[in-house]
Amino acid sequence: MEKRQKMDQQIQEELLYAKLWELDLKKKEQREAQEKIEKAKAIQERQAVLDWQNQNRDLSRMTEKQKIEHERSMLKGQWQSEEQREKEAERQLFILNRERNLDLIAHNEVERGLRAQKDSIEKNRDRDMLEA
Repeated sequence: MEKRQKMDQQIQEELLYAKLWELDLKKKEQREAQEKIEKAKAIQERQAVLDWQNQNRDLSRMTEKQKIEHERSMLKGQWQSEEQREKEAERQLFILNRERNLDLIAHNEVERGLRAQKDSIEKNRDRDMLEA
């Protein structure tokens, strides 16, 4: 009987160990499933952060590009207005120089006329002196 009790006890122990092993296996599977869920969640969170960073980077690039384009258009407008002012200044200078030249030409004509008149008067006076 003692053998039988020993055998029964051994069988009970094996059943107990089998049950413990089965519980251990279930806990391990639950733990692994939980770790898998947590790992997927962590990956998803990291991906969300990376997506957010990419969106912010793209947004700042686009904003910077718009600022540069706006600055270029402003500079282009400023360059065009400066170029128009320079052309207008050149045109005004040309007109002023032409008026001065016309005034000088007219003045020279008057001087020539006066000189010719003076020469004519002197010639007439010389002629009158020679004839007298």
